[in-house]
Amino acid sequence: MTLPNSPVYKSKMRGWVYVLNFIFSLQLATTTYFVANYLISMAINEKYISFVFAGMSLVAIISFFMSPYLFNKLGVYLALIGSSFIFIVLLILQAFATNALLAVLLLFFSAIPSALLISALDTLMERFSHDADTGGQRAIFMTMANSAFVAGPVLGGLLSKGGDFFGLWIASAGLIFPFFIISLLSVK
Repeated sequence: MTLPNSPVYKSKMRGWVYVLNFIFSLQLATTTYFVANYLISMAINEKYISFVFAGMSLVAIISFFMSPYLFNKLGVYLALIGSSFIFIVLLILQAFATNALLAVLLLFFSAIPSALLISALDTLMERFSHDADTGGQRAIFMTMANSAFVAGPVLGGLLSKGGDFFGLWIASAGLIFPFFIISLLSVK
């Protein structure tokens, strides 16, 4: 058994954080580019879509500012587990949303665990980095996210083919499920 704070332990945990970052970024990239089309399919006028994005951004910003408080109360590990579980539930509910108001509310609520997961991954990356190599380790972390953003739009396009967004949201929840399981079993 490796001891916490040992170089081997930190390296192993950092590897899991890289994997989690890729999975989360793939989920994010899979849905992000198609939210506007999804809202239009829910009969929201195109001129109001920017307000929905602005509202989601405001919710995310508030969540980012609240994350240190939440991490101090629950710990980063429990916040990561709880946020990923809530995110799965919200994505599944999004798949079954039948009216515009519910769809927008679910998008707003989804911005909360999404922002918390980004903050938690960044905190874990910082915690498991070696001070001398932080720049290189952060570069790998960002490369994992950017590579997911290359594949995500292709996946999202295949899943939302023909304007049916049900598969997009279910697959998105399916992408976060391994994130949840890995977080639960591997990240300590």
